[in-house]
Amino acid sequence: GSFMLARAIELHQLDRRLALSVLTLKAVGGSPSRLLFAFGAVTAFISAWISNTATTAMMFAIGLSILKVLRDDGRGSIDPRFATGLMLMTSFSASIGGLATPIGTPPNVIGLNFIRQNISENGVPVEITFFEWCLLGVPVVLLLYLFLFAYLNWFCPAGVRELAGGREYLQRQRAELGPWTRGQLSTLIAFSVMVVLWVAPGVIALGLGEKSAAYQWCKTSLPEAVPALIGAGLLFLLPGEKGRAVLTWPEAMQIDWGVVLL
Repeated sequence: GSFMLARAIELHQLDRRLALSVLTLKAVGGSPSRLLFAFGAVTAFISAWISNTATTAMMFAIGLSILKVLRDDGRGSIDPRFATGLMLMTSFSASIGGLATPIGTPPNVIGLNFIRQNISENGVPVEITFFEWCLLGVPVVLLLYLFLFAYLNWFCPAGVRELAGGREYLQRQRAELGPWTRGQLSTLIAFSVMVVLWVAPGVIALGLGEKSAAYQWCKTSLPEAVPALIGAGLLFLLPGEKGRAVLTWPEAMQIDWGVVLL
């Protein structure tokens, strides 16, 4: 289910819209440090939900385009180390972001299965919920990312206080995306439903306790496979472009099924 969701996000360029929306914020502006921070942060966030490799491929292309504009602009000399830092930020922040959620990268899912098979408490296999994983994964990602940013920002300076032309280029790229499409809105709906159903049991457990009737109902009626299937099912039902669904079966078959089989 999560792989199909990732495929729909890539197909309808929802990830690219998010990336360009963050990178063109006024708070980012033309500051090299703020651009580096925002670039890495959005990479880590997207990577928490879709493949690290797919995230890196998309953000790598955006990063190269930014660097090309900065090189060709001619106003001010950019230290080559900044280009190195931006490219390293792409791959490292994607790897870090993949730790935030169980679906951030396939090894997380494989690891959860190993825990379920090999660790038990009073004879009952240990189950780590989506929310419980995030309680540990998100703080780890925040700490690792802050260290990564501090490291690259220190050792890969841009040599200038303002990046001429970079923000304008990103704004043009964002404008080319046009308004939100039906496919993007439908994908966002399926994504939101999936995440809410994944997180809800953990939130209920924190608020009402694990012995509450509401939590017990969620635990038995909404195991994590159910939200995944609901979200994937919505992708085949909600409207996409030109009268088609958000995701068709031939498009779904293009995901990395080999990792699932592994």
